[in-house]
Amino acid sequence: MSLPDVLLSLLREPMSGTDLIRLFKSSIQHFWKTDLSQIYRALENLESKGLVRSESVPSARGPARKVYHLNDDGRTRLLDWIATEPRIPPVKFEYLAQIFSVTADPDPSGRAREMLWSMRDEAAAGLATLKGIDAALARVPGYPNDMPAAFFYPWLTLRHGIQRRRALLDWIDECLERLDARNPEADVPGEDNDTMAHLALILNQLADGSPADVPSK
Repeated sequence: MSLPDVLLSLLREPMSGTDLIRLFKSSIQHFWKTDLSQIYRALENLESKGLVRSESVPSARGPARKVYHLNDDGRTRLLDWIATEPRIPPVKFEYLAQIFSVTADPDPSGRAREMLWSMRDEAAAGLATLKGIDAALARVPGYPNDMPAAFFYPWLTLRHGIQRRRALLDWIDECLERLDARNPEADVPGEDNDTMAHLALILNQLADGSPADVPSK
């Protein structure tokens, strides 16, 4: 997925750069973060490649606006991109790497709780925002399955965001519950069973299909 392709999809109706940024920020930005300042550069690039055209339109307020239009070549590029087989990108969650590595902290349990509560607040706020958008869309005739296409397909991406944040909150709550139930003595450094080298050995053995040298209870 590239920014130019996304902009082509939004330009199915003529729009100024300001209007495009406003629409991007209220929709695409929820699941595909980008520096909004890049949008103007991307538009210039699309125009230089002959995929969009622009015109100067008088404005009731201030100077004339530069309005962009999708042309035939841009529409062909857009359809080619939509027809490309979608892919699930490789997983790369920094917060999971931090939880994985938290045993380096003198107080792993305390540090993990601090991280999880911070994440929970952020995830809950994000979920509330998306649920608010969903509530607004509920007023659209035909909600949800028979809404006009311009609402229905973006709504499917909204549902992904809602479900993903719900799943993240469920995971955080489970982690906090298990930390509360954990014996504090279990975090006391022990022998080789607690080393990262031993963990790596166990995981490699499992990957090779060999019996794992898992510590007994």
